[in-house]
Amino acid sequence: MKNSSFKEATKKAVVLALLFSEIQTFFQLSYWSRVIAIGRHLVFWNGQLYWTTGGKGRFLPWPQYPGMAMVMTTADNTDKFFIILSPLTFISK
Repeated sequence: MKNSSFKEATKKAVVLALLFSEIQTFFQLSYWSRVIAIGRHLVFWNGQLYWTTGGKGRFLPWPQYPGMAMVMTTADNTDKFFIILSPLTFISK
């Protein structure tokens, strides 16, 4: 009797772990694809990283596009960190 209840609990735990894993994968894919899309608004110029349009964009807590003003604004250290991590770093233009 104890053995069957242990098996049922194990099955439930495995199903919950798989469900959580799929949900986490979906959010990670959504997040990083948006980081890549927003990262295209960043440019290196004179050794600094700049947003190509003003108000600054951001990568945390959820990626947000920069504003519409035609002004270059400097990127924060957090922005630099995300660009280093993103696959855009390895794509040559």
